Amino acid sequence: MRDGKTDLVCLARGLIADPYWPNKVREGREEDIRKCIRDNRCIENVVIDFVPMSCTVNPIVGKERGYQVKLPRVTKKKRVLVLGRGPGGM
Repeated sequence: MRDGKTDLVCLARGLIADPYWPNKVREGREEDIRKCIRDNRCIENVVIDFVPMSCTVNPIVGKERGYQVKLPRVTKKKRVLVLGRGPGGM
């Protein structure tokens, strides 16, 4: 990724566990990435129990409306294609 040779990176549960994963990789802070423990709580809650998504390692998931996070304004438009209809396509 650092050499600019990466065409595609697919993340699903990894981004649920740590939505700042791409920024941490770009900044060389891989040790700060909150790792998914693969307990499928994020998917199980939604698909089986029909309750809002949650995450064992990221307690904010499913409760984002209660947190006021100021996102930076986008300055450059990009065309993006999102494929997938599970967590990877969210």
